[in-house]
Amino acid sequence: MTSFVQSKLKQFGVPPEGLQDNAAQLEKVFRVVNDRNTFHQRQVDEQKLQNQNVTAELEEPLKLLQQEQQRNQLLQAKLVELSTTISQMETENKKLQAKINDNPTSVQG
Repeated sequence: MTSFVQSKLKQFGVPPEGLQDNAAQLEKVFRVVNDRNTFHQRQVDEQKLQNQNVTAELEEPLKLLQQEQQRNQLLQAKLVELSTTISQMETENKKLQAKINDNPTSVQG
């Protein structure tokens, strides 16, 4: 038991001076470990809170970004549709011009 206590004292950097017995030494080791755990838990809790705050801050911009991406997709689809319509109209225009000029073979549609 003494070697276990001594190894834990060394592991956690607890000075053994002034301690009377193994129980008191163990008590001190457990107190140090508990203090460290409490400190680390506070850090984890603070980090979780910060993460929640950042997530909340990003929620609205992300929503706006998604809306803009959807709008962009709709505009891209409309652009393709309009490009196709323009191309068809240009072809029809060439056909009509050729018909007016009595030259139907000049249009390759």
